[in-house]
Amino acid sequence: MPFFKQTNFWFEPKSLRLLFVLPLWLMLFEGCQSAIFNYYKVAASTSDGEQVEGAIAREKYIIVHNHSDVWHLKNPEIDKSTGEITGIRTELPSNHLFYLKVEARKNLKYNLNEGHPENEVHIYLTEYAIDDRNNVVIPLQSINRLDVYDKSIGKNILSYFVVYVGGYFTILIVASLFALLLY
Repeated sequence: MPFFKQTNFWFEPKSLRLLFVLPLWLMLFEGCQSAIFNYYKVAASTSDGEQVEGAIAREKYIIVHNHSDVWHLKNPEIDKSTGEITGIRTELPSNHLFYLKVEARKNLKYNLNEGHPENEVHIYLTEYAIDDRNNVVIPLQSINRLDVYDKSIGKNILSYFVVYVGGYFTILIVASLFALLLY
């Protein structure tokens, strides 16, 4: 004979606690993803156009700012002999529109549903040209500033840790209160 039919298991106080605590666990871990903050930082900010080569080598998503005009530089190539960057100008997709302007340099949060700024490089320039193949040509001397965005690993780990450990202790406290109420 099965255990459940012998003892009225679901109506005993210990079993009732389980029925209250289990949904709390499920709600906590389902909701944790929205409570976690993801952080990024401006890892490097320079006016040296030579740093673009590193961004191209790491296959970062390059966003170009020219006054109020903002666009993506696709397939960038750097020519050291002429001191120019060439590539194809494309429109920015919606997942790269959220983090165009960085006002503060620390505690930069982002939402995973809105894009991933940690893969972006922002180039601020004064001039560019279009060549005969309809490619964009950017002289390295025209670069005013170059911002490289990276993940802020320490803050991300801390954010995950605080949410999950804090949630765990919250559930322990709530479960303890339920246990006290049932006895």
